[in-house]
Amino acid sequence: MIRPLARGERRRFHASGVVALFVLILSPASTGAAAAQDSTLTRVLAAHATTFELAGGRLSGPGADTLAALARENQFLLVGEVPHGVRELPEFVAALFKVARPAGYRHLAVEAGPITARMLEAMARKPDARAELTSLLAQHTPFSLPFFNWREEADMLVSVVGSVGRGHDVLWGLDQEFFLSPTLHFERLAELARTPGARAIATRYARASADADRRMISDRNPAAVWMVSVPDDSLERLIAAFASPRNVEADAILRELAESRAIYHLYFEQQNYESNLRRTDLMKRHFSSAFTAARSGGEAWPRAVIKLGANHVFRGPSTTGTYEIGSFVPELAIGMGGQSFSMLVMVAGGTVNAYRPFGSAPADTARAYDLTDDADVSFTDVRAILAAASQSQWTLFDLRPWRAAFQDGKLPGVGEKLKRTLLSFDGIVIVPGGHASSLLLPP
Repeated sequence: MIRPLARGERRRFHASGVVALFVLILSPASTGAAAAQDSTLTRVLAAHATTFELAGGRLSGPGADTLAALARENQFLLVGEVPHGVRELPEFVAALFKVARPAGYRHLAVEAGPITARMLEAMARKPDARAELTSLLAQHTPFSLPFFNWREEADMLVSVVGSVGRGHDVLWGLDQEFFLSPTLHFERLAELARTPGARAIATRYARASADADRRMISDRNPAAVWMVSVPDDSLERLIAAFASPRNVEADAILRELAESRAIYHLYFEQQNYESNLRRTDLMKRHFSSAFTAARSGGEAWPRAVIKLGANHVFRGPSTTGTYEIGSFVPELAIGMGGQSFSMLVMVAGGTVNAYRPFGSAPADTARAYDLTDDADVSFTDVRAILAAASQSQWTLFDLRPWRAAFQDGKLPGVGEKLKRTLLSFDGIVIVPGGHASSLLLPP
């Protein structure tokens, strides 16, 4: 989500915008107290719950069997996580992918641009992928490739890519290119350049972008980066330099940079809805492109686990008023004669890595976390859900069986917040306690 900028905030971000840097998934200012716990509702939730454990990278218990069955029954498994920066969430997705592999799943869709995703997949295939990624971040900035500057997110990629084996395009990058990533892309353009002029301008842009990245971190000023600071004609000159002779990969990089820059510019101009809308439309196009490519490659029914922030997994209007991947993918599956299952995965408490290269202190790498205080879940009644969940094991609630009862007026006592949750997600997973993700490079 993207929240509006406060007056005077265009040139600086505060620590409260903890997810701003990571693809601008920011929460609105709404909070609102949770509705009172309802004993009837808690009993209904508990009646459709199974528990499981995650240990050694594997799921076990009755809930694990349920998740395996869901993988067999559905073409897509959507995971909407709250919050980012907790190590158990990528560990869960990696383990979920293992459970889903026997059902034919061979793709993981992530919150990264498609150019970045291809770069990450190539690194994930290296013998020492984590060292490869750490080296790249050390040469640029520790925040050039979020969320994958966190150890557990990187390990998830290695696990997923390794489990599929040969072939490419295991990772589907659905998002825009992150606004600290242009330096990497300019360097690649310099390698692809077929004329001295194109190579010179790409090299010059790479150096200028790297300088801007360093200023952004030293001055804590996101507006310093290339994606925000350069005028329109700067990008136009770069595109013109690569116009002849043409190169398919260079064209793709330039196209993604142009669209990503447009999304960020709308945000910094405080056109928040327009920025969100353009972003979600881009995510749908990226999904369609990856899906079509998989079918062209011989997969009659491409199957994917889709890992995104919770707002992107809403069915129906999200908290930003946009119709996200969570609406698009289930309809696509139905149109093809298949199904999907959308999970809201929430961490009850523990610690979260909220460190960003602006407005942060080292202590933010392991900040205390309480789901009931998280504005990102103000759309639902967290307290009623937690009351029905196990305090020691992971809990999976299947919301589908009681959706009809609610719509038919047979389930009194459900407030508007839980009504929205019931209609927006097929299931809820509660993680009893989480631990902050670890940065590959210390702040």
